[in-house]
Amino acid sequence: RFFDQNNQQNLKNKLIKHGFIIHSENGEGIDRCDLLIRSTAVENSTATIQKAIKQGLPILERTQVYAMISALTTSICIAGTSGKSTTGLILFHLLRFARKHPAALIGAKLQLSDFYLNLYKNSLILNKKLITVIEADESEGLLNLYHPNYSVITNISEDHLDLNLLYNSFQSFANNSKVCLIPSELNITAPSLNIYKPKNYQYQGIKIENGKIYTSFEHEGLCFKIPLMGRHNIENTITAISTAKLLDIPYETINSALTSFPGVHRRLELVGKFKQSFIFDDFAHNPAKIKASLGSLAESFDSLLIIFRPHGFSPLKKYGNLIAQSFSRNLRKQDFLWILPVFYSGGTTADQNYNQDYLADLISRDNSDLRITTGEFRFNHLNCNNYEAVVTMGARDPSLPLLARRIAQIDGRS
Repeated sequence: RFFDQNNQQNLKNKLIKHGFIIHSENGEGIDRCDLLIRSTAVENSTATIQKAIKQGLPILERTQVYAMISALTTSICIAGTSGKSTTGLILFHLLRFARKHPAALIGAKLQLSDFYLNLYKNSLILNKKLITVIEADESEGLLNLYHPNYSVITNISEDHLDLNLLYNSFQSFANNSKVCLIPSELNITAPSLNIYKPKNYQYQGIKIENGKIYTSFEHEGLCFKIPLMGRHNIENTITAISTAKLLDIPYETINSALTSFPGVHRRLELVGKFKQSFIFDDFAHNPAKIKASLGSLAESFDSLLIIFRPHGFSPLKKYGNLIAQSFSRNLRKQDFLWILPVFYSGGTTADQNYNQDYLADLISRDNSDLRITTGEFRFNHLNCNNYEAVVTMGARDPSLPLLARRIAQIDGRS
């Protein structure tokens, strides 16, 4: 749909170069298909889905396919409303470093993703000899389809589904797992339950070296250094470490592997500098993620410019108050929030009155001292304001990473 609107053609060409065949959303792509796999973002009203239904083509949800792969392999499924992508990628890296030859189905990418992509150009043989690290997404309400060898639940907070529905979904997921790993604060039971303590660490601070930002911490008497920023990413790392220990990977291997971890794309990713400001790009979009990212940034920088793109009208309608509180209660007087227009790539929408101005009003009602503006970003704002860090923030919109890099490349010019 996005490519049909002539957006992100560079990304389209890159996918084609790697062997992907891309069709328009007008239904032309299913004429020679035996099976259609879709995500919940694709409505029944689209031409492709309507044509598939008319032709009697089998249609599977993405989660159904992931659950099938999980059942055919030795699977480690990472679930939770925050942190599962980062945790999964760290674990994938640890397993690869330990020569376990894993495969991964994860909704984020490493900062050296082209290198890893080249490792898996050939088909994978799905059997129990293959270890898979799978991000089990709760948004479709189908976590009960998974029956993994190992499951991990990072945390549970309100996102996509109501909290009671989320807990029921995660409980089914845990019950279906041969071994389940959860943090000590979660009230989840399972036939074979392992408890870990993600907050059991001593924070030692951050350091910027050779254009990368590193966080150091101590956990269970050992010192670790990761190319990720923030206490929430320390907790993600401890989750991955705890899972690796379940798989009998020794601490020495884990520590060595973490020193070569390349970092995660769009997870407080340091992309460059503008004058004296550090420029970050971040995926935070739900209340818990926004709170965690802002807390990490405020701990390290005295003033922030946050450029936030809401990722849909429906999320603002459902969770606007919680998203607003994440900003109003974690930003400071010296910070500045710029809310871009809501990201929309077509399809069914909620009431478009739940937009950037609606969110700005909610934030101002809760904290009238904050400086906020809305609309498309104006680069001349950078030339008359000094911030220690500038952060593009939000999900879905592929132009946000490009905006962050464009800011970094201005290099002081108007």
